[in-house]
Amino acid sequence: MKCQCIDNMIICDNVKNLTLIDLNRILLTDSRFITDFYVTNNNIQNLNIPLKVKISKKLIRVNYSSNMIRTIDDRYFEQMSSLELLNLDYNQLESSSIRSFKWLKSLKYLYLKQAFHWSITGPNNQQLNDFLNILKFLSNASYLPYLEELHLESNNLKIIDIIWSKIDLHCLFPTLKMLFLTNNNFNDAIFQTSCQTQIIMISLVSNKIHALSYNSIQSLEWLKMNK
Repeated sequence: MKCQCIDNMIICDNVKNLTLIDLNRILLTDSRFITDFYVTNNNIQNLNIPLKVKISKKLIRVNYSSNMIRTIDDRYFEQMSSLELLNLDYNQLESSSIRSFKWLKSLKYLYLKQAFHWSITGPNNQQLNDFLNILKFLSNASYLPYLEELHLESNNLKIIDIIWSKIDLHCLFPTLKMLFLTNNNFNDAIFQTSCQTQIIMISLVSNKIHALSYNSIQSLEWLKMNK
């Protein structure tokens, strides 16, 4: 199987022995109209060689799902100023790798389904704390200012009051409209709501919620009031 160029897309799906050097070479052959870049079902383990600047600036959608990506160079996304969609589903990311998203000033859709090395077993308390602290880091006003959709399905996330009480996703990402927490281990639906929010949908399908607590119902009411 080889990479294919179709209209404004380059698709590299299940390409044997594909490397980041190969990707740069492929993109350079015809990059004038490329806006979509799909590199799926390969064995890429690290994103440590940035794409060429003239290519990166034009990309709108990038899909690296179903690889073995563990680390991402801090400056890998630096030139992707037009990127609106990033898919990293089904990888083996270190939590620290997502700090690299700080460059994505136009990002609207972020897919991180079963994306971490701890997704199968579930994060321990320290890993969960590290992950949430990095989300806080990304909440800086200059980072991800237009994020509308965040996918965190199938990461075995859970509520630990002492940890989750420190985070308010709606303050972190004030433009967030849709939050996908499907197929995790939440046993309640408590969300801090101290900021105005644009949230219109939270998916908690296939979790471990048997009944909503009073605090949960109250927080959902606050979501409604804070619109």
